[in-house]
Amino acid sequence: MLTNTDPYAATLEALNQSDSGVRLDAVKRLGALGDQRAVPVLIQLLEAKEAPLRGQAAVTLAKLKHPQAIEPLIRVLQTDSPGVARKAATALARFSDPTIAPVLIQALDSPHFNVKEASAQALGRLRDPRAVPRLMALVEDKSVFASGFSWRKDRAALDAYWAAVNALGKIKDPQAIPILIRAFDDGPIIWGTHSMEGHCGGIADTLVHFGRAGVPILLNALVSDHEARRSGAIMALRRLAYWQAVPTIVTMLQDSDYLVATEAANFLVESGDPQAIAALAGRIDESTSFTVRLLLKIGEAGREALWVQIQNGHARKNPQVYEEIGRWMLLEEEDARFVAFLTEGLSSDKESVRLAAADVLSLLEGKKKMQQRRPS
Repeated sequence: MLTNTDPYAATLEALNQSDSGVRLDAVKRLGALGDQRAVPVLIQLLEAKEAPLRGQAAVTLAKLKHPQAIEPLIRVLQTDSPGVARKAATALARFSDPTIAPVLIQALDSPHFNVKEASAQALGRLRDPRAVPRLMALVEDKSVFASGFSWRKDRAALDAYWAAVNALGKIKDPQAIPILIRAFDDGPIIWGTHSMEGHCGGIADTLVHFGRAGVPILLNALVSDHEARRSGAIMALRRLAYWQAVPTIVTMLQDSDYLVATEAANFLVESGDPQAIAALAGRIDESTSFTVRLLLKIGEAGREALWVQIQNGHARKNPQVYEEIGRWMLLEEEDARFVAFLTEGLSSDKESVRLAAADVLSLLEGKKKMQQRRPS
């Protein structure tokens, strides 16, 4: 039983207990206490027999940030087991010392992907441009995924890949931008085509860190032969709010790739540009439900553009238009123009339109009755 009333001394006593859990908790408490007297003790614990103790000692030394810990942590990174070495890499990122980055750069060549990941994350935190060439090489190397991605086998490799991507975004060295543009193509290599959107979104988020410096290369990517680069570039330009690209993006509504055309539509919606809204409305016969939904989402300008298309005779014989307008009015608000349009649909010479209009009007009538029953 511990009786010492001095928290630091009591914690040191706990380190002498035989119970490994008690000892591990004691190492954590040394970090919470923030007492620099613990540094030599923690450095000694980096040599402990139990890996969890060594790893926790590295974590605690990072909290205390005493320069005396740098060399021992470097030694752990270079010689210990992967699980402990990765904690040493993370710990080293907390120190401001020019000797640390070269060691972490060297650790990117580790055969263990969890060490690569932690080293890349640490280099991103340090924002040292010396790391850029090796980080770019890590992003470019997809050999591990050549036989197809497996969560069980390749998750650690994927984590290292994304750590390198994110580190390049934090360092913001422009020479990395072309590499990241090419990385849009990695989705099919790593995941297969079913996860393209999420992959491109992650790369686009990273490119946003470079600000307007990346815009010229992103604009060039819009005419790439690779659909992943085109859709990814649109995502990044949208997140940068680079609305000057509207004229080019308008033409991409006709792109042969569905994801590219969809991203172009999303870009134009967010831009709020009248030319963009008109161009989107003009696509109503090609992608009816999607286009109508986006136009209604924009607000009054989008609804006006949709009404113009309806007045011009477009989509009057398409039941999807009636269904999307009805869905919007059920969730948002009624618009007298669209109610009249739905009513006219009851007289259509096309049965599917008559049925869609009748269903929607019936639901709207039900919504009215429910609202009338509610107490004022």
